[in-house]
Amino acid sequence: MKNHLILLLFTVLLFTECKQKNRTSYEDVASTNAMLEQYFEAATTGVISAADPLRFILKTAVTVLPENTDLKDLVTLNPAAEGITTLNNGVIITFTPTQALKPDQIYKVKIDLPKLDPKNYKKAIEYEVRTFRQDMSVDRDGFLINDDGSVSMLVGVQTADKVRPENLLRCFSTDADEKDIIEVGDRHYQLDFRYTNAMKKNSFIRYDGKDIYCEAQGSVSMFDVDTKKFGIVYTHFDSGQKDYNIYFSQKLNPKADYTGLITVMCNPAKFSIKNNLLTIHLGQDRQSERIKIQVSKSLTSESGQMLPSSYSFEVDNQVDLPSVQFVSDGHYFPTEGDFKIPVKTRALESVRIFVVEIKQENVKHFLAWQSLSYNDFYNIRMFGKPVFDQVVPLKKAAPDDEGWTVHGLDLTPRLRRNPGSIYHVSLGFGPQNTTLQCREDLKKYKISDNFPATELFTQRDYYGGYGGYYYDEYSWEERNNPCELSFYLDHYPVQKLFISSDFSIIAKKAGSDFHVALNRLMDLSAVSDAEVTLF
Repeated sequence: MKNHLILLLFTVLLFTECKQKNRTSYEDVASTNAMLEQYFEAATTGVISAADPLRFILKTAVTVLPENTDLKDLVTLNPAAEGITTLNNGVIITFTPTQALKPDQIYKVKIDLPKLDPKNYKKAIEYEVRTFRQDMSVDRDGFLINDDGSVSMLVGVQTADKVRPENLLRCFSTDADEKDIIEVGDRHYQLDFRYTNAMKKNSFIRYDGKDIYCEAQGSVSMFDVDTKKFGIVYTHFDSGQKDYNIYFSQKLNPKADYTGLITVMCNPAKFSIKNNLLTIHLGQDRQSERIKIQVSKSLTSESGQMLPSSYSFEVDNQVDLPSVQFVSDGHYFPTEGDFKIPVKTRALESVRIFVVEIKQENVKHFLAWQSLSYNDFYNIRMFGKPVFDQVVPLKKAAPDDEGWTVHGLDLTPRLRRNPGSIYHVSLGFGPQNTTLQCREDLKKYKISDNFPATELFTQRDYYGGYGGYYYDEYSWEERNNPCELSFYLDHYPVQKLFISSDFSIIAKKAGSDFHVALNRLMDLSAVSDAEVTLF
Protein backbone atom coordinates (compact mmCIF):
# COMPACT_ATOMS: atom_id res chain seq x y z
CA MET A 1 0.00 0.00 0.00
CA LYS A 2 1.26 3.43 -0.81
CA ASN A 3 2.21 5.93 1.84
CA HIS A 4 -0.71 8.37 1.32
CA LEU A 5 -2.99 10.26 3.67
CA ILE A 6 -5.83 7.97 4.76
CA LEU A 7 -8.63 9.47 6.78
CA LEU A 8 -9.59 8.31 10.25
CA LEU A 9 -13.09 7.33 9.14
CA PHE A 10 -11.62 4.98 6.53
CA THR A 11 -9.11 3.38 8.88
CA VAL A 12 -11.67 2.80 11.62
CA LEU A 13 -14.15 1.10 9.29
CA LEU A 14 -11.57 -1.23 7.82
CA PHE A 15 -9.90 -1.96 11.12
CA THR A 16 -13.22 -2.77 12.76
CA GLU A 17 -13.93 -5.28 10.01
CA CYS A 18 -10.55 -6.91 10.57
CA LYS A 19 -11.05 -7.13 14.33
CA GLN A 20 -14.33 -8.95 13.93
CA LYS A 21 -12.56 -11.68 12.00
CA ASN A 22 -9.11 -11.73 13.54
CA ARG A 23 -8.32 -10.21 16.92
CA THR A 24 -4.97 -8.50 16.89
CA SER A 25 -2.41 -8.04 19.67
CA TYR A 26 -1.70 -4.39 18.87
CA GLU A 27 -3.63 -1.46 20.30
CA ASP A 28 -7.13 -0.50 19.30
CA VAL A 29 -6.93 2.08 16.54
CA ALA A 30 -9.63 4.34 17.98
CA SER A 31 -7.90 4.81 21.34
CA THR A 32 -4.56 5.32 19.61
CA ASN A 33 -5.96 8.02 17.35
CA ALA A 34 -7.73 9.70 20.25
CA MET A 35 -4.41 10.00 22.04
CA LEU A 36 -2.43 11.12 18.99
CA GLU A 37 -4.91 13.79 17.92
CA GLN A 38 -4.09 15.75 21.08
CA TYR A 39 -0.64 16.46 19.66
CA PHE A 40 -0.67 15.89 15.89
CA GLU A 41 -2.59 16.95 12.81
CA ALA A 42 -1.53 13.68 11.16
CA ALA A 43 0.71 10.74 11.98
CA THR A 44 1.88 7.38 10.71
CA THR A 45 -0.40 4.78 12.28
CA GLY A 46 -1.71 1.26 11.78
CA VAL A 47 -0.21 -1.21 9.32
CA ILE A 48 2.73 0.34 7.48
CA SER A 49 5.36 -0.55 4.92
CA ALA A 50 8.65 -1.70 6.43
CA ALA A 51 10.48 0.53 3.93
CA ASP A 52 8.65 3.80 4.60
CA PRO A 53 9.54 6.57 7.08
CA LEU A 54 7.33 7.52 10.03
CA ARG A 55 5.91 11.06 9.86
CA PHE A 56 4.23 13.24 12.45
CA ILE A 57 2.76 16.72 11.85
CA LEU A 58 2.52 18.77 15.03
CA LYS A 59 -0.55 20.85 15.80
CA THR A 60 1.63 23.58 17.27
CA ALA A 61 4.87 24.59 15.55
CA VAL A 62 8.11 24.53 17.53
CA THR A 63 9.65 27.96 16.98
CA VAL A 64 12.76 27.66 19.16
CA LEU A 65 14.47 24.43 20.16
CA PRO A 66 15.95 24.15 23.66
CA GLU A 67 19.71 24.68 23.76
CA ASN A 68 21.84 21.63 22.77
CA THR A 69 18.77 19.71 21.62
CA ASP A 70 19.73 16.42 19.94
CA LEU A 71 17.01 14.97 17.72
CA LYS A 72 18.70 11.55 17.59
CA ASP A 73 16.47 10.00 20.25
CA LEU A 74 13.38 12.11 19.63
CA VAL A 75 11.74 9.08 17.96
CA THR A 76 12.69 5.58 19.07
CA LEU A 77 11.32 2.15 18.26
CA ASN A 78 11.09 -1.04 20.26
CA PRO A 79 12.38 -3.49 19.04
CA ALA A 80 15.26 -1.09 18.42
CA ALA A 81 15.75 0.25 14.91
CA GLU A 82 18.38 2.79 13.92
CA GLY A 83 17.24 5.80 11.96
CA ILE A 84 17.58 9.53 11.30
CA THR A 85 15.10 11.98 12.81
CA THR A 86 14.50 15.41 11.28
CA LEU A 87 12.27 18.39 12.13
CA ASN A 88 11.15 20.50 9.16
CA ASN A 89 9.60 23.97 9.53
CA GLY A 90 9.12 23.27 13.23
CA VAL A 91 6.12 21.11 12.35
CA ILE A 92 6.98 17.89 10.49
CA ILE A 93 8.86 15.19 12.41
CA THR A 94 10.24 12.42 10.17
CA PHE A 95 11.93 9.24 11.33
CA THR A 96 13.69 7.45 8.45
CA PRO A 97 15.02 3.96 9.31
CA THR A 98 18.62 3.39 8.23
CA GLN A 99 17.65 -0.15 7.28
CA ALA A 100 14.20 -1.44 6.46
CA LEU A 101 12.15 -2.51 9.47
CA LYS A 102 11.37 -6.15 10.04
CA PRO A 103 8.18 -7.30 8.31
CA ASP A 104 5.17 -8.57 10.25
CA GLN A 105 6.53 -6.96 13.41
CA ILE A 106 4.77 -4.89 16.06
CA TYR A 107 6.85 -1.82 16.95
CA LYS A 108 6.29 0.41 19.95
CA VAL A 109 6.90 3.99 18.82
CA LYS A 110 8.06 6.49 21.46
CA ILE A 111 8.10 10.23 20.69
CA ASP A 112 9.92 12.29 23.33
CA LEU A 113 8.05 15.57 22.76
CA PRO A 114 9.45 17.34 25.89
CA LYS A 115 12.77 17.40 24.03
CA LEU A 116 11.23 19.82 21.55
CA ASP A 117 9.26 21.99 23.95
CA PRO A 118 9.35 21.12 27.67
CA LYS A 119 6.83 23.87 28.49
CA ASN A 120 4.04 22.59 26.24
CA TYR A 121 4.81 18.86 26.41
CA LYS A 122 5.14 17.18 29.80
CA LYS A 123 5.60 13.54 28.82
CA ALA A 124 6.66 11.29 25.98
CA ILE A 125 3.91 9.47 24.10
CA GLU A 126 3.88 5.85 23.00
CA TYR A 127 1.77 3.81 20.62
CA GLU A 128 2.15 0.82 18.32
CA VAL A 129 2.38 0.21 14.58
CA ARG A 130 2.69 -3.00 12.67
CA THR A 131 4.62 -3.69 9.46
CA PHE A 132 3.35 -5.66 6.51
CA ARG A 133 4.27 -9.30 6.23
CA GLN A 134 6.89 -9.83 3.51
CA ASP A 135 6.63 -12.52 0.86
CA MET A 136 7.83 -12.97 -2.70
CA SER A 137 7.14 -15.00 -5.83
CA VAL A 138 9.92 -15.98 -8.24
CA ASP A 139 9.38 -16.99 -11.90
CA ARG A 140 11.42 -17.40 -15.05
CA ASP A 141 11.01 -14.47 -17.44
CA GLY A 142 13.17 -15.47 -20.39
CA PHE A 143 16.51 -16.32 -22.03
CA LEU A 144 18.50 -13.67 -23.92
CA ILE A 145 21.46 -13.87 -26.25
CA ASN A 146 23.25 -10.53 -25.81
CA ASP A 147 25.13 -8.48 -28.40
CA ASP A 148 28.52 -9.49 -26.93
CA GLY A 149 27.71 -13.21 -27.19
CA SER A 150 26.95 -13.69 -23.51
CA VAL A 151 23.62 -15.17 -22.45
CA SER A 152 21.22 -13.99 -19.77
CA MET A 153 18.75 -15.85 -17.63
CA LEU A 154 15.92 -13.44 -16.79
CA VAL A 155 14.00 -13.94 -13.56
CA GLY A 156 10.90 -12.01 -12.45
CA VAL A 157 10.25 -11.32 -8.77
CA GLN A 158 7.20 -9.79 -7.09
CA THR A 159 7.18 -8.86 -3.41
CA ALA A 160 4.33 -8.27 -0.99
CA ASP A 161 5.89 -5.13 0.50
CA LYS A 162 8.40 -2.59 -0.76
CA VAL A 163 12.00 -3.73 -0.75
CA ARG A 164 15.33 -2.17 -1.58
CA PRO A 165 16.55 -3.71 -4.86
CA GLU A 166 20.07 -4.26 -3.53
CA ASN A 167 18.69 -6.25 -0.59
CA LEU A 168 16.53 -8.37 -2.88
CA LEU A 169 19.52 -9.08 -5.14
CA ARG A 170 21.46 -10.43 -2.13
CA CYS A 171 18.76 -13.09 -1.69
CA PHE A 172 20.00 -14.84 -4.87
CA SER A 173 23.09 -17.03 -5.20
CA THR A 174 24.32 -18.22 -8.59
CA ASP A 175 27.28 -19.37 -10.64
CA ALA A 176 26.57 -16.63 -13.21
CA ASP A 177 29.44 -14.24 -13.98
CA GLU A 178 27.28 -11.17 -13.31
CA LYS A 179 23.92 -10.43 -11.77
CA ASP A 180 21.86 -7.25 -11.87
CA ILE A 181 18.40 -6.04 -10.93
CA ILE A 182 15.97 -3.43 -12.24
CA GLU A 183 12.63 -2.29 -10.84
CA VAL A 184 10.04 -2.73 -13.60
CA GLY A 185 6.95 -1.79 -11.60
CA ASP A 186 5.48 -1.34 -8.16
CA ARG A 187 7.06 -4.15 -6.09
CA HIS A 188 7.94 -5.91 -9.34
CA TYR A 189 11.56 -6.59 -10.29
CA GLN A 190 13.54 -8.32 -13.03
CA LEU A 191 16.90 -9.95 -12.34
CA ASP A 192 19.50 -10.56 -15.05
CA PHE A 193 21.93 -13.45 -14.48
CA ARG A 194 24.57 -13.11 -17.19
CA TYR A 195 26.92 -15.89 -18.28
CA THR A 196 29.94 -14.84 -20.32
CA ASN A 197 29.89 -18.19 -22.06
CA ALA A 198 26.99 -20.62 -22.29
CA MET A 199 25.22 -21.87 -19.18
CA LYS A 200 26.55 -25.18 -17.93
CA LYS A 201 24.53 -28.28 -17.15
CA ASN A 202 25.15 -27.72 -13.45
CA SER A 203 24.46 -23.96 -13.51
CA PHE A 204 22.18 -22.78 -10.73
CA ILE A 205 20.16 -19.88 -9.39
CA ARG A 206 18.94 -20.22 -5.81
CA TYR A 207 17.12 -17.81 -3.54
CA ASP A 208 16.66 -17.36 0.19
CA GLY A 209 14.55 -14.46 1.41
CA LYS A 210 16.28 -13.97 4.76
CA ASP A 211 17.91 -10.69 3.64
CA ILE A 212 14.43 -9.17 3.24
CA TYR A 213 13.02 -11.06 6.25
CA CYS A 214 11.07 -13.40 4.02
CA GLU A 215 10.67 -17.16 4.50
CA ALA A 216 10.60 -17.98 0.77
CA GLN A 217 13.33 -20.34 -0.41
CA GLY A 218 13.91 -22.32 -3.56
CA SER A 219 15.71 -22.56 -6.88
CA VAL A 220 14.96 -21.43 -10.42
CA SER A 221 14.72 -24.10 -13.12
CA MET A 222 17.45 -23.40 -15.67
CA PHE A 223 16.72 -23.44 -19.39
CA ASP A 224 18.12 -26.42 -21.30
CA VAL A 225 19.33 -24.65 -24.44
CA ASP A 226 21.01 -26.25 -27.44
CA THR A 227 22.36 -23.23 -29.30
CA LYS A 228 23.41 -25.41 -32.26
CA LYS A 229 19.79 -26.10 -33.16
CA PHE A 230 17.23 -23.42 -33.94
CA GLY A 231 14.12 -23.76 -31.81
CA ILE A 232 11.90 -22.12 -29.21
CA VAL A 233 13.29 -22.04 -25.68
CA TYR A 234 10.54 -20.28 -23.76
CA THR A 235 7.42 -18.11 -24.11
CA HIS A 236 6.13 -15.51 -21.69
CA PHE A 237 3.01 -13.32 -21.80
CA ASP A 238 3.38 -9.85 -20.29
CA SER A 239 -0.25 -9.15 -19.42
CA GLY A 240 0.46 -5.57 -18.39
CA GLN A 241 2.09 -4.59 -21.70
CA LYS A 242 -0.03 -7.04 -23.73
CA ASP A 243 3.14 -8.48 -25.25
CA TYR A 244 3.81 -12.14 -26.03
CA ASN A 245 7.55 -12.86 -25.85
CA ILE A 246 9.10 -15.83 -27.65
CA TYR A 247 12.73 -16.66 -26.88
CA PHE A 248 14.68 -18.71 -29.44
CA SER A 249 17.88 -20.72 -29.10
CA GLN A 250 19.59 -18.62 -31.80
CA LYS A 251 19.44 -15.01 -32.92
CA LEU A 252 16.82 -14.30 -35.55
CA ASN A 253 17.82 -13.14 -39.01
CA PRO A 254 17.67 -9.31 -38.87
CA LYS A 255 17.51 -9.03 -42.68
CA ALA A 256 14.70 -11.53 -43.21
CA ASP A 257 11.18 -10.50 -44.15
CA TYR A 258 8.87 -12.26 -41.69
CA THR A 259 5.67 -10.73 -43.06
CA GLY A 260 2.90 -13.34 -43.00
CA LEU A 261 5.00 -15.83 -41.03
CA ILE A 262 3.69 -14.54 -37.70
CA THR A 263 -0.07 -14.13 -37.33
CA VAL A 264 -2.54 -13.20 -34.60
CA MET A 265 -6.09 -14.48 -35.08
CA CYS A 266 -5.12 -15.26 -38.71
CA ASN A 267 -4.08 -11.64 -39.35
CA PRO A 268 -0.51 -10.34 -39.79
CA ALA A 269 0.97 -9.64 -36.37
CA LYS A 270 2.63 -6.50 -35.08
CA PHE A 271 5.99 -7.55 -33.73
CA SER A 272 9.55 -6.47 -32.94
CA ILE A 273 12.82 -8.42 -32.89
CA LYS A 274 15.93 -8.08 -30.75
CA ASN A 275 18.55 -10.80 -31.15
CA ASN A 276 16.79 -14.04 -30.11
CA LEU A 277 13.66 -12.36 -28.74
CA LEU A 278 10.49 -12.06 -30.80
CA THR A 279 7.93 -9.76 -29.14
CA ILE A 280 4.39 -9.94 -30.53
CA HIS A 281 2.29 -6.90 -29.63
CA LEU A 282 -1.30 -7.89 -28.84
CA GLY A 283 -2.68 -4.51 -27.86
CA GLN A 284 -4.72 -4.23 -31.04
CA ASP A 285 -6.82 -7.30 -30.19
CA ARG A 286 -8.77 -6.41 -27.05
CA GLN A 287 -12.11 -8.11 -27.74
CA SER A 288 -11.19 -11.80 -27.87
CA GLU A 289 -11.07 -13.70 -24.59
CA ARG A 290 -8.49 -16.05 -26.08
CA ILE A 291 -5.96 -14.97 -28.67
CA LYS A 292 -4.40 -17.47 -31.09
CA ILE A 293 -0.83 -16.87 -32.29
CA GLN A 294 0.82 -18.82 -35.09
CA VAL A 295 4.51 -18.89 -36.00
CA SER A 296 5.51 -20.51 -39.30
CA LYS A 297 8.33 -23.02 -39.53
CA SER A 298 9.73 -20.86 -42.36
CA LEU A 299 11.11 -18.46 -39.75
CA THR A 300 14.91 -18.47 -40.11
CA SER A 301 17.73 -17.78 -37.69
CA GLU A 302 20.83 -15.68 -38.27
CA SER A 303 22.68 -18.87 -39.21
CA GLY A 304 20.04 -19.72 -41.84
CA GLN A 305 18.34 -22.57 -39.96
CA MET A 306 14.56 -22.99 -40.06
CA LEU A 307 12.29 -24.05 -37.24
CA PRO A 308 11.66 -27.81 -37.04
CA SER A 309 7.87 -27.19 -37.23
CA SER A 310 5.23 -24.50 -37.08
CA TYR A 311 3.98 -23.44 -33.65
CA SER A 312 0.61 -22.33 -32.34
CA PHE A 313 -0.03 -20.60 -29.02
CA GLU A 314 -3.19 -19.49 -27.22
CA VAL A 315 -3.23 -16.64 -24.73
CA ASP A 316 -5.91 -15.76 -22.17
CA ASN A 317 -6.61 -12.12 -22.91
CA GLN A 318 -6.79 -10.57 -19.46
CA VAL A 319 -9.32 -7.78 -19.02
CA ASP A 320 -7.98 -4.23 -19.07
CA LEU A 321 -7.08 -2.83 -15.67
CA PRO A 322 -9.32 0.13 -14.78
CA SER A 323 -7.27 3.30 -14.73
CA VAL A 324 -7.43 7.07 -15.17
CA GLN A 325 -4.58 9.47 -15.96
CA PHE A 326 -4.07 13.09 -16.85
CA VAL A 327 -2.89 13.41 -20.46
CA SER A 328 -0.89 16.64 -20.55
CA ASP A 329 1.74 18.20 -18.29
CA GLY A 330 0.16 21.68 -18.31
CA HIS A 331 -0.87 23.45 -15.11
CA TYR A 332 -2.87 26.40 -16.52
CA PHE A 333 -6.45 26.88 -17.67
CA PRO A 334 -8.19 30.09 -18.78
CA THR A 335 -10.61 31.99 -16.58
CA GLU A 336 -13.18 32.22 -19.40
CA GLY A 337 -14.43 30.00 -22.21
CA ASP A 338 -14.46 26.21 -22.30
CA PHE A 339 -12.64 24.38 -19.54
CA LYS A 340 -11.90 20.78 -20.50
CA ILE A 341 -9.25 18.72 -18.75
CA PRO A 342 -7.74 16.10 -21.09
CA VAL A 343 -7.63 12.68 -19.42
CA LYS A 344 -7.42 9.10 -20.59
CA THR A 345 -9.29 6.20 -19.06
CA ARG A 346 -9.40 2.45 -19.39
CA ALA A 347 -12.27 0.13 -18.50
CA LEU A 348 -14.24 2.95 -16.86
CA GLU A 349 -17.72 4.30 -17.52
CA SER A 350 -17.48 7.14 -14.97
CA VAL A 351 -14.98 8.84 -12.67
CA ARG A 352 -15.27 10.74 -9.44
CA ILE A 353 -13.92 14.29 -9.67
CA PHE A 354 -12.96 16.09 -6.46
CA VAL A 355 -11.82 19.72 -6.70
CA VAL A 356 -10.36 21.93 -3.96
CA GLU A 357 -9.94 25.66 -4.61
CA ILE A 358 -7.10 27.72 -3.11
CA LYS A 359 -8.24 31.30 -3.44
CA GLN A 360 -5.93 34.04 -4.67
CA GLU A 361 -5.38 35.50 -1.18
CA ASN A 362 -3.97 32.13 -0.02
CA VAL A 363 -1.94 31.31 -3.14
CA LYS A 364 1.31 33.04 -2.16
CA HIS A 365 1.23 31.37 1.26
CA PHE A 366 0.60 28.02 -0.40
CA LEU A 367 3.45 28.44 -2.92
CA ALA A 368 5.84 29.51 -0.17
CA TRP A 369 5.46 26.14 1.54
CA GLN A 370 4.25 23.69 -1.08
CA SER A 371 5.13 22.34 -4.52
CA LEU A 372 3.11 22.16 -7.73
CA SER A 373 4.46 18.66 -8.40
CA TYR A 374 3.10 16.90 -5.30
CA ASN A 375 0.37 17.64 -2.76
CA ASP A 376 -1.79 15.39 -0.68
CA PHE A 377 -5.19 16.16 0.80
CA TYR A 378 -3.75 17.06 4.19
CA ASN A 379 -1.49 19.79 2.80
CA ILE A 380 -4.24 21.18 0.59
CA ARG A 381 -6.78 21.48 3.40
CA MET A 382 -4.71 24.13 5.17
CA PHE A 383 -5.12 26.49 2.22
CA GLY A 384 -8.29 25.55 0.34
CA LYS A 385 -11.86 24.25 0.47
CA PRO A 386 -13.78 21.71 -1.69
CA VAL A 387 -15.83 23.32 -4.47
CA PHE A 388 -16.80 20.28 -6.53
CA ASP A 389 -17.34 16.58 -5.78
CA GLN A 390 -19.31 14.50 -8.28
CA VAL A 391 -19.25 11.27 -10.23
CA VAL A 392 -19.12 12.23 -13.92
CA PRO A 393 -20.17 9.78 -16.66
CA LEU A 394 -17.78 9.21 -19.57
CA LYS A 395 -18.84 9.21 -23.19
CA LYS A 396 -18.29 5.96 -25.05
CA ALA A 397 -15.58 6.08 -27.70
CA ALA A 398 -13.26 3.70 -29.53
CA PRO A 399 -10.12 2.91 -27.49
CA ASP A 400 -6.61 2.95 -28.92
CA ASP A 401 -4.41 -0.12 -29.29
CA GLU A 402 -3.53 -0.02 -25.59
CA GLY A 403 -7.17 0.25 -24.48
CA TRP A 404 -7.05 3.95 -23.56
CA THR A 405 -9.90 6.31 -24.39
CA VAL A 406 -9.17 10.04 -24.35
CA HIS A 407 -11.79 12.38 -22.89
CA GLY A 408 -12.11 16.10 -22.30
CA LEU A 409 -13.68 16.41 -18.87
CA ASP A 410 -15.82 19.51 -19.27
CA LEU A 411 -15.94 21.47 -16.01
CA THR A 412 -17.20 24.66 -17.67
CA PRO A 413 -20.79 24.41 -16.36
CA ARG A 414 -19.76 22.75 -13.13
CA LEU A 415 -17.06 25.00 -11.72
CA ARG A 416 -16.83 28.74 -11.21
CA ARG A 417 -13.32 29.85 -12.12
CA ASN A 418 -11.78 32.67 -10.12
CA PRO A 419 -8.74 34.39 -11.66
CA GLY A 420 -5.59 33.71 -9.67
CA SER A 421 -6.97 30.71 -7.80
CA ILE A 422 -5.26 27.31 -7.76
CA TYR A 423 -7.44 24.23 -8.21
CA HIS A 424 -6.42 20.83 -6.88
CA VAL A 425 -8.17 18.26 -9.11
CA SER A 426 -8.38 14.59 -8.09
CA LEU A 427 -9.72 11.73 -10.21
CA GLY A 428 -10.59 8.33 -8.83
CA PHE A 429 -12.87 5.33 -9.10
CA GLY A 430 -14.25 2.31 -7.31
CA PRO A 431 -15.57 -0.96 -8.74
CA GLN A 432 -18.95 0.71 -9.32
CA ASN A 433 -17.33 3.03 -11.89
CA THR A 434 -15.81 0.25 -14.01
CA THR A 435 -17.16 -1.52 -17.08
CA LEU A 436 -16.25 -4.92 -15.66
CA GLN A 437 -18.93 -7.56 -15.27
CA CYS A 438 -17.36 -8.73 -12.02
CA ARG A 439 -18.09 -5.39 -10.30
CA GLU A 440 -21.38 -6.86 -9.04
CA ASP A 441 -19.42 -9.39 -6.99
CA LEU A 442 -17.74 -6.56 -5.03
CA LYS A 443 -20.96 -4.88 -3.89
CA LYS A 444 -20.82 -6.71 -0.56
CA TYR A 445 -17.76 -4.63 0.38
CA LYS A 446 -17.99 -0.97 1.30
CA ILE A 447 -14.91 -0.06 -0.66
CA SER A 448 -13.67 3.49 -0.24
CA ASP A 449 -12.26 5.17 -3.32
CA ASN A 450 -9.73 6.90 -1.03
CA PHE A 451 -11.15 10.41 -1.19
CA PRO A 452 -11.28 12.50 1.99
CA ALA A 453 -14.36 13.01 4.11
CA THR A 454 -15.82 16.52 4.14
CA GLU A 455 -14.82 16.85 7.80
CA LEU A 456 -11.17 17.05 6.81
CA PHE A 457 -11.81 20.51 5.39
CA THR A 458 -14.51 21.73 7.78
CA GLN A 459 -13.20 20.58 11.17
CA ARG A 460 -9.88 21.87 12.38
CA ASP A 461 -9.32 18.93 14.72
CA TYR A 462 -10.35 16.24 12.24
CA TYR A 463 -7.55 13.68 12.44
CA GLY A 464 -6.06 11.56 9.69
CA GLY A 465 -3.09 9.22 9.49
CA TYR A 466 -0.58 8.05 6.92
CA GLY A 467 -1.02 4.39 6.04
CA GLY A 468 -4.08 2.26 6.60
CA TYR A 469 -5.72 -1.08 7.27
CA TYR A 470 -7.30 -3.57 4.99
CA TYR A 471 -9.59 -6.54 5.24
CA ASP A 472 -8.39 -10.06 5.91
CA GLU A 473 -9.35 -10.76 2.29
CA TYR A 474 -6.52 -8.52 1.05
CA SER A 475 -3.92 -10.51 -0.88
CA TRP A 476 -0.81 -8.92 -2.32
CA GLU A 477 -0.82 -11.51 -5.10
CA GLU A 478 -4.27 -10.24 -6.21
CA ARG A 479 -3.43 -6.52 -6.16
CA ASN A 480 -3.42 -6.38 -9.98
CA ASN A 481 -6.72 -8.23 -10.36
CA PRO A 482 -9.58 -5.71 -10.82
CA CYS A 483 -12.13 -8.38 -9.93
CA GLU A 484 -10.69 -8.64 -6.42
CA LEU A 485 -10.94 -6.36 -3.40
CA SER A 486 -7.15 -6.00 -3.17
CA PHE A 487 -6.95 -4.03 -6.43
CA TYR A 488 -9.07 -1.17 -5.08
CA LEU A 489 -7.40 -1.07 -1.67
CA ASP A 490 -4.07 -0.63 -3.47
CA HIS A 491 -5.06 2.28 -5.74
CA TYR A 492 -5.37 5.98 -5.00
CA PRO A 493 -6.76 9.01 -6.83
CA VAL A 494 -4.53 10.75 -9.35
CA GLN A 495 -4.04 14.40 -8.44
CA LYS A 496 -2.91 17.57 -10.19
CA LEU A 497 -2.78 21.31 -9.53
CA PHE A 498 -4.11 23.85 -12.03
CA ILE A 499 -3.66 27.63 -11.98
CA SER A 500 -6.61 29.69 -13.21
CA SER A 501 -5.08 32.45 -15.29
CA ASP A 502 -5.25 34.02 -18.73
CA PHE A 503 -1.50 34.47 -18.81
CA SER A 504 1.60 32.29 -18.82
CA ILE A 505 4.84 33.58 -17.39
CA ILE A 506 8.48 32.66 -17.95
CA ALA A 507 11.09 34.09 -15.56
CA LYS A 508 14.84 33.62 -15.82
CA LYS A 509 17.54 34.94 -13.53
CA ALA A 510 20.67 36.50 -15.00
CA GLY A 511 23.06 37.58 -12.29
CA SER A 512 21.09 39.78 -9.91
CA ASP A 513 18.43 40.58 -12.53
CA PHE A 514 15.30 38.75 -13.62
CA HIS A 515 14.04 38.58 -17.19
CA VAL A 516 10.30 38.00 -17.42
CA ALA A 517 8.13 37.18 -20.45
CA LEU A 518 4.33 37.24 -20.26
CA ASN A 519 1.96 35.76 -22.88
CA ARG A 520 -1.79 35.42 -23.25
CA LEU A 521 -2.85 31.77 -23.07
CA MET A 522 -5.64 32.05 -25.63
CA ASP A 523 -3.52 33.32 -28.55
CA LEU A 524 0.06 33.23 -27.11
CA SER A 525 0.48 36.94 -27.89
CA ALA A 526 2.98 38.91 -25.82
CA VAL A 527 1.77 41.21 -23.04
CA SER A 528 3.49 44.58 -22.66
CA ASP A 529 3.62 47.05 -19.76
CA ALA A 530 2.61 44.33 -17.29
CA GLU A 531 3.36 44.71 -13.59
CA VAL A 532 4.90 41.52 -12.20
CA THR A 533 5.51 40.80 -8.53
CA LEU A 534 8.13 38.22 -7.56
CA PHE A 535 8.01 36.54 -4.16
